[in-house]
Amino acid sequence: MGGMLLEALQAGLPGLGLSLPQGAVETMCAFGQALLEKNQVMNLTAITEPEQVARLHFLDSLTLLTLTDFRQKRVIDVGCGGGFPGVPLKIACPEMQLTLLDSLGKRMAWLSETLPGLGIEADCVTARAEKRPQPGGSSIMWLCPGRLPGCRSCVSCACPMCGWAACSWP
Repeated sequence: MGGMLLEALQAGLPGLGLSLPQGAVETMCAFGQALLEKNQVMNLTAITEPEQVARLHFLDSLTLLTLTDFRQKRVIDVGCGGGFPGVPLKIACPEMQLTLLDSLGKRMAWLSETLPGLGIEADCVTARAEKRPQPGGSSIMWLCPGRLPGCRSCVSCACPMCGWAACSWP
């Protein structure tokens, strides 16, 4: 399983033109493998083939790095589900500060348990986006995956709490 994930990532990364930190691909593979193993007993993703996980979760998430510089930014992944796009972005850009936000406690518990073992620092918050208190500070960038009901809904939650919202949709 890990070999197929690794091969698919190595095949797709050159097309993105990104320079990843040393060990990032291996960390992504370890996270992907943990995701697929846990997905057998908990619904984290509907995508269950390693090559598809690499392409549709990791590579699609990493595409956001071609649009903006995430270094030194505070990033909140709203409706993160199994950790996408936030976790791949954090692996590829460890200088960013990541908060994963999802309303499902069991997903957030799994992420809270799994990420530290892989050396991934993230604040895992169980809450609904509209109930999330307004964070203090600046340079907050919101990432809103396609699991949310629609961009209009997503932006109505994100924009009042920050100056800029980036929506990624499948």
